[in-house]
Amino acid sequence: MVSHRFAATLVALTVATVATVAAAQAYRLGDTNHDTPVNVSAFKPTRTGRLVGGRVVAADAADTAAVFFAKVFTPDGLGFFCGGALLDPRHVLTRAGCGARVGDVVRVGGVGIFDGLERHVAAVAAHPNYTANGDLYDVAVLRLADPPTAAAVAAAGLVPVRLNGWAWDEAAAVKPTNFTVAGFGAVDAAGETRGSPRLRVGTQRLTPWATCAAVTDQVPIPLAIDAQVCTNMDAAASTALCANDMGGPLYIRYAYRGGAVFQLFGVASYWVASAEGPLCPGGGLPNVYTRVEKVRSWVWGVQAAGWAA
Repeated sequence: MVSHRFAATLVALTVATVATVAAAQAYRLGDTNHDTPVNVSAFKPTRTGRLVGGRVVAADAADTAAVFFAKVFTPDGLGFFCGGALLDPRHVLTRAGCGARVGDVVRVGGVGIFDGLERHVAAVAAHPNYTANGDLYDVAVLRLADPPTAAAVAAAGLVPVRLNGWAWDEAAAVKPTNFTVAGFGAVDAAGETRGSPRLRVGTQRLTPWATCAAVTDQVPIPLAIDAQVCTNMDAAASTALCANDMGGPLYIRYAYRGGAVFQLFGVASYWVASAEGPLCPGGGLPNVYTRVEKVRSWVWGVQAAGWAA
């Protein structure tokens, strides 16, 4: 959002100087992965650290992504490179393209970059249909070593996400429109800041693919629009993805039986920027997420196998 997920160096994944649109504008894609972490050991928090857009989460933010957000680091625990969401005490859902590996460090929960329960990755399962060219089905499940008990998860104030099963289409009379996004990533449109030491959240609106296609059709990558969600095409949008926001959640929160439910609709996959403009535009260009409803059954299967391991 422009939110440098606090610890990551900016990465412009693929630069596309191909076909033009009305303003003779070429586009590029952006994402981040295991090979482009930012070492956060020397990070000194400042008042300027923030997502591109969004707001800082309060220390007692039990109603935000702080209760389920997972931060994925290199094995030394210092190189933050991807976000994720807690599925259950043993599993985290993240982006396949981040390239998480066995031995990486995961910290779950809390508003600070180093906060939360810490575990190492014991196994990584990428979606069988994951395609790096285009980031199709761009999700992976991380199984944690020495997982905390359900009681320990509850005591830490953590709340696993609920995977969305709402099979809406763009013609539906009722469909999701406003989502919350969260991250520690880069916080300025140029992608030059170190990012935020504290979790930030913001709002994004669903954009019809017919609108997003005016831009994505100019980038030479395949799409699977039934399995992807597009947001942020509103020029007035105040929150946008940037370096190391990948793997982060697109979600809604609602109350149920006296508690909060965090329903996950998407996993941050990539963003599109103008070839000549800022790396992380605040609005008017697509942010793309893997659509959780299309991968939910596979995720459940991986979780079941992980509990049996």
